[in-house]
Amino acid sequence: MAYVYQDDVLAPKGLVWFAYYGQDPFRIYSGIGDIFQEIFEVKGKDIFEDEFRWDITSDPNTFYVKFHVERKFDKWTKGNVHIAFLGAQPTDPNKKGRLMVELAGWVKTEYPFDTPLQRFAILPFILAYHYAMYNNTRRKYINILREKIEILEEHIRNKLNIPMREKLAEG
Repeated sequence: MAYVYQDDVLAPKGLVWFAYYGQDPFRIYSGIGDIFQEIFEVKGKDIFEDEFRWDITSDPNTFYVKFHVERKFDKWTKGNVHIAFLGAQPTDPNKKGRLMVELAGWVKTEYPFDTPLQRFAILPFILAYHYAMYNNTRRKYINILREKIEILEEHIRNKLNIPMREKLAEG
């Protein structure tokens, strides 16, 4: 068991999504693992392809690919980024296909304990430490992961020739 603190990196929206309509939307899939490694500074073992669906029963061929990347920051905290591609790839290369991309991320901190007694004995110390000392460190991790997701979005948009969205002012 553990005390868990989890923050949405892209709050208040929760996720970024954008659509593409054009030639060869599935090209985004090629080399995506290397891009994740470079942007999130992780090894291949930290990248997971959770789902891969390809339907050839119709034209255009529909597909759904879902990834998540885990980035460990320190002993207690790790970041997760979820990426999904949903689209349709025509069999005729001259026809246009479509693609929707979703990006989301969380930072999760876990303070483990072994017994119920530890849970109540350690709680005041964990709360004091977390809010007085560690919270600023977690905020830095959230900002790092948010920047990495923005870099990934920019990379995907550039590869598909989609203009960047305007950034909202942070408050």
